Amino acid sequence: TVLANNFSSQYGRTANGIVNITSKSGSNNFEGEAFFISRPGILVKNSNFNTTDLSGNPVSDTFNRYQGGIGMGGPLIKGRTFYYANVEYTRDEKENRLVVPELGVDKAVGGTNKFLLSSLRLDHIWNDNWSSTARFNHGRISIGRQAGGIGGGVTFPSAANSQNRTSTFLALAATYT
Repeated sequence: TVLANNFSSQYGRTANGIVNITSKSGSNNFEGEAFFISRPGILVKNSNFNTTDLSGNPVSDTFNRYQGGIGMGGPLIKGRTFYYANVEYTRDEKENRLVVPELGVDKAVGGTNKFLLSSLRLDHIWNDNWSSTARFNHGRISIGRQAGGIGGGVTFPSAANSQNRTSTFLALAATYT
């Protein structure tokens, strides 16, 4: 659920929007999944997808994205305690052209974005009426904004910047039915 404005006070005092996510829970059966994708693609180099990176910045034909993840869940104590965990990693590799004919500069300026996201959910059933849920999410994001421009430009590599962010979230909930 995404709440942009006019939301209940139960979500706290914030001038920003609220994103409420219910993560997958484990069960009495062990299960898992894994995936890997690349863009523009290992087998097909031409793509009709929009040519932007994860930050929405336009990219050139040298853009590559590698994304993979794994998720698994099951019982810790059959019928009582369950877990579900997942990890996802995304890496963008891109380059812009830096062209300044007056200075004799014509070179590629590379940049990389990296996203590592993980989550863990534990559910425990105490009795027919009470249950508990613990959720832990962690993210490490590194965004490299290189200088230059796709169609050429006059910005030097020293004008580039990078941004590194780490976020951690822990939530506990008890439910009575």
